[in-house]
Amino acid sequence: MRTKFYWTQRFPARKTVVIEHSYQPISGNYNSASYFAEPGPGAEFCVDWKTRLAIEAMGVRDDLTGRRSSANDTDYILKTAKTWNGPIGRFHLMLDKMKPENLLSLCWPGDLKKAGPTTFEYTAEQFTPNRDIHLLVLE
Repeated sequence: MRTKFYWTQRFPARKTVVIEHSYQPISGNYNSASYFAEPGPGAEFCVDWKTRLAIEAMGVRDDLTGRRSSANDTDYILKTAKTWNGPIGRFHLMLDKMKPENLLSLCWPGDLKKAGPTTFEYTAEQFTPNRDIHLLVLE
């Protein structure tokens, strides 16, 4: 099942507009071996080798191995911002994996900085996103 939220919005012509979104997204249970896919352009969550080893150490597997995985995925449509008239002036992303022992993985073009025991941040000026956010949190 997928849930999408969207709205129509009008912006004044030739005026600076500040937009700020803040909410807790809805996550779904992810039962697939695709998070074990090789890192690269086709990988949905870009699980690198360090994360892959941490997943193995947790004992998380997909249904193919007989053990139920505990993985939640959250998507956020971001690349449509490329259709705007110019980049996002100041972009700030904060991700929270909820528990320190959880693993977080996503494909992201920039350097996510650890901001706390469960949070990661990214800030950029004049940001033009190339892809949507596909976030995977493994428990």
